Amino acid sequence: MKFTLRDLFWLVVVAAIAMGWYVHHRETMRMVRSRAPMLYEAMTGEEITAEEINTNNVKK
Repeated sequence: MKFTLRDLFWLVVVAAIAMGWYVHHRETMRMVRSRAPMLYEAMTGEEITAEEINTNNVKK
């Protein structure tokens, strides 16, 4: 099988899109995790402690 420059170009494009998606997803999840206590408090009206976050013992 013979590969051309066009095939290599498309491989680079696909790899770049996949890498961009991965980096965006990772940063978005990091932001969501850092704001989880504020979101929980806004949704329930209850404060959550650092201990509850670390052990996943969230009040229900």
